[in-house]
Amino acid sequence: MIGVSPEFVEGGRIEPGVPLLQIEDTDYKLALSQAQSRLADAELAVQQALADQDVARKQLRNDADASDLALKKPQVAQARAQREAALAGLEQARLDLRRTSITLPFEGRVASTRVHIGQFITPGTVLGQVFGTELVEVRLPLNNAQLASLGLPIGFTATPGQAVQVTFTAQVAGHQQQWQGSLVRLDASVDPETRMLYAIAEVRDPYGEAVSNNGMPLAVGLFVEASIRGRRLD
Repeated sequence: MIGVSPEFVEGGRIEPGVPLLQIEDTDYKLALSQAQSRLADAELAVQQALADQDVARKQLRNDADASDLALKKPQVAQARAQREAALAGLEQARLDLRRTSITLPFEGRVASTRVHIGQFITPGTVLGQVFGTELVEVRLPLNNAQLASLGLPIGFTATPGQAVQVTFTAQVAGHQQQWQGSLVRLDASVDPETRMLYAIAEVRDPYGEAVSNNGMPLAVGLFVEASIRGRRLD
């Protein structure tokens, strides 16, 4: 590891496409050069095979029984296949080189880090944990009476304009915080252990526009209480 972003710390902000970590890329650059050389050799082999085929076609133009092998058709097919393999190898080498600069395609925050500058890492090494901040999902357990008051079927999925409003509250930093979200779907099955049905509610942009009435974001991992306006039961 030769480079670490100052944002690659717990709580650091992630921007799409902005490098977080940089891996030593010398070996990958060499691999790319070798892949380019193999492609050049393969391209030359195709041109040579086509030239040999042209010569064979002219020499055997009066031979109606000339075989495909004599006409160099398998040789040309083999050369073209090797060129395709070399091209695929080149694309893989380019991809491997790009991956030495580690970025993410979404906005988020760093939850934890596992590596530091100068550390040797191998494929499969866990570098850290991050989470997206586009939205946060809250899983809400509903008993039979609560489900009845909602008037929604099991397996419900909200369509645009149909989502049920949910108010979340929690005591954070000495203040009662409140956030607004929406119920977007219900599980399609009941939990066999608790006999509860779970609903999924979303709060979009929990670290931005959807912060609480006191400016507190709805942090991942926070325990909250949820209030959902249901229908009156007779």
